[in-house]
Amino acid sequence: MTGMRYMKNALVLTGCNALLRLVGLAFRIWLVGMLGARGMGLYMQVLAVYGLFLTVATAGLSAAATCLLAEELSYSEARAHTMLRTLLATSLGLGIAAGGAQYYLAKPIAYLWLGDALAVRAIHSAALGLPFAAVSSVFRGYFFARRQVLPGAVSQIAEQISQIGLTAWWLNSETDLAGDCSVLLKAGAVAEAVGAGVLSLWYQVKGKLSGKAKKTISHHTVHRIWAMFWPVESGQCLAAGLHTAEHILVPACLTAALVGSMGRQEAMTQYGALEGMAIPILLFPLGLFGTLSTLLVPELVQKNTQKNKPQLQKAIDNMLTLTAYSGAFIGAAVWVWAEPICMLLYDNLQAGRYLHLLACIAPTLYIECMVAGALKAVQQQQRSFYCSAIVDVLNVAGIIFIVPCWGMEGLLAVMGSKCLLISGLHLYCLLKTQQISFRFVRWLVKPFAAAIVAVGVGRGVSLCFGWYSWSALIAGSCAALLIWGGITLGFDGKGLMEEMRANCVEKIV
Repeated sequence: MTGMRYMKNALVLTGCNALLRLVGLAFRIWLVGMLGARGMGLYMQVLAVYGLFLTVATAGLSAAATCLLAEELSYSEARAHTMLRTLLATSLGLGIAAGGAQYYLAKPIAYLWLGDALAVRAIHSAALGLPFAAVSSVFRGYFFARRQVLPGAVSQIAEQISQIGLTAWWLNSETDLAGDCSVLLKAGAVAEAVGAGVLSLWYQVKGKLSGKAKKTISHHTVHRIWAMFWPVESGQCLAAGLHTAEHILVPACLTAALVGSMGRQEAMTQYGALEGMAIPILLFPLGLFGTLSTLLVPELVQKNTQKNKPQLQKAIDNMLTLTAYSGAFIGAAVWVWAEPICMLLYDNLQAGRYLHLLACIAPTLYIECMVAGALKAVQQQQRSFYCSAIVDVLNVAGIIFIVPCWGMEGLLAVMGSKCLLISGLHLYCLLKTQQISFRFVRWLVKPFAAAIVAVGVGRGVSLCFGWYSWSALIAGSCAALLIWGGITLGFDGKGLMEEMRANCVEKIV
């Protein structure tokens, strides 16, 4: 039963993540057509501000809910009920406080941070969803503690449908850019309320705890919540703050680089093409790696807890091998087909050029995602946090000093340096702590050789169909995928298949 539940959860997580990302990408393409590059730039800036306040409202509570409720459920449902009620009350208060702060600070943020008065209405609208997002984070933690992933998946799908439907309904009623962005964030706030409602209803109908909660909350319970909440909250708030600073600084620094030509408007157009068009395509495969990382952590935790060093090293080796092959292929494919993809999806050649350059760092993004999950599994979260914080600070410094001089080329160089540095530091920490030697041929030579050969053949197939057409893109990518799969299996297929078979047998047994 444990193996069947594991496979079911894996299937639900993977399927839901793929569906949401596909729908989200289609929604983003439609938004680009409605808002244009300038509107997408403003929208992405407001989203960065919202992300900071969302982190304040939800980051620590989500982790605390999963861990503390799982612990309480091992004793009794009455204790879990008390803990859940306390967490829900805390989340609601924190969500209201974060939402109120964002709402009342909207004008200073828009004028002083973003330098754009058009953002005020959108920041106001986004603040309305924070209390619902905070409550949803606790409910999701509760269902994860009970090994139930379906409620969270259903709520996310309901949120996506609500946001897309309301945006399509309301967007046509607005005639200016500020109103369009406000509608987008208002639809997102309503979607958060829908998601919270779905989770609450699921809890009442199928997942309600039977034990009676205590009417008073002990100091010990509050202390346990705080002890779990504070480390996660502080770390993620620091990361979110630096991330928001990046989004605020980039348009300002691009504007400084464009002084004497087209100024702020051109800077926002470039920023929108990069953040709203090119980067979502680059990050689209990251959902698969994120799901695999989530599912990999329990496996590595088990091997680490059992002190089974050889098996742990073998699992990490195979993880890095599979990620290297996949990342090299995706990066090479995006590098070759960047301009056709952006022309077919957005009719924007500028975004295609940005994506073409960013494809060079794609393998490091995917490796970093998997390695960060592995570091958590082997109890190296602190090292991971220090590395990320240092790199984020250096990234902000790079934006301040390089982008005003070199413009978009400087920004792309800073982004590439950040990805290379963070993935390199994380990989070094993982290999050093687990006493694993860097395998140059298996992790670099073979993956990139397979990717270059496969994508080279795929490019030739695309040219036979004409370059800027869906038939050329589909035929070329399918041919490249088949050849890449064959070369990968020929190089390292035996070892990877043995590891997967061993994990499946272990789970079912």
